[in-house]
Amino acid sequence: MADNSQKYMDFVREPLWNKPVTAIPGIGEELGPRLRERGFYNADRVMKLFVQYGRDTESFKTWLMCVIGSPPYMAELCARALWEWSNRHP
Repeated sequence: MADNSQKYMDFVREPLWNKPVTAIPGIGEELGPRLRERGFYNADRVMKLFVQYGRDTESFKTWLMCVIGSPPYMAELCARALWEWSNRHP
């Protein structure tokens, strides 16, 4: 699945550091607070968790759906953006 939104394109090409979790595609004003409640204030912290999951998009999507109640489409968008970012910024 590809997303050509400006948010997605900006996310995958720009550095993560000091970006809020809501800068991640698929994470908006509804899911952002749920991540912050669990200590994920910045996009780089979410990326660290994604890397801990071995960059496995399926496992990470499951975590997003089970832990923060992400809808499947939003979980897919988030995992895909993190995967693409990690490939562009090794």
